[in-house]
Amino acid sequence: MRLDPTVTQRTTHLVSLEPRRTLNLLRGLMRGVWIVSYQWVLASIRAGKWIDEEPYELTRFSRAIEICRTERQAFGVHYHCELFRFMEPFYVSSLCRPVQFNNMKELLMLGGATLTENRFKAKYIIGDKRRAEDDRVYLDPYWVLDSITNMQIQRFGKYLMKSAIISASGIRYEDPRERDEEDNSQRRHLHDFVDPPFVLDK
Repeated sequence: MRLDPTVTQRTTHLVSLEPRRTLNLLRGLMRGVWIVSYQWVLASIRAGKWIDEEPYELTRFSRAIEICRTERQAFGVHYHCELFRFMEPFYVSSLCRPVQFNNMKELLMLGGATLTENRFKAKYIIGDKRRAEDDRVYLDPYWVLDSITNMQIQRFGKYLMKSAIISASGIRYEDPRERDEEDNSQRRHLHDFVDPPFVLDK
């Protein structure tokens, strides 16, 4: 047995005291490892051997835990999470919070995303409140976290960033989520954020 502080490609089991969303739990979910409660360890000690993990699997956190784990068991070393694989490129802002820049990039890459260091080549900007008037989609980091937790691409609506929009006429502040309160004629003059044309069910 080898104990590590971080889930890596060598990890087979993640033991958690409670079903709480952490970076390691999200890493483990996407890697398809066993995610079990600490009770599994205690029960194994009492039995004098490693017992069956399934009754202790933390599926109450997310059903995706069991789905990804069974897929990894089926495909072995060839298993890769493809949650973001078919989406256009992502750019992660260095201002990204509460998940920091490097950790957010790691999560997206584990989900099969295409990343770019050039924001002008990206379709999706994660965690940046500054934006130009363009057709890029500026998303709150929680969109990534919730998509991973559910192993399903979430609709953009409530995750659109409240932004400082920089244009030739100056800077203005806009909350895209307030557009639902405007009449249809006003909406036609604003950028239309389109939800993904597909939903991935694992």
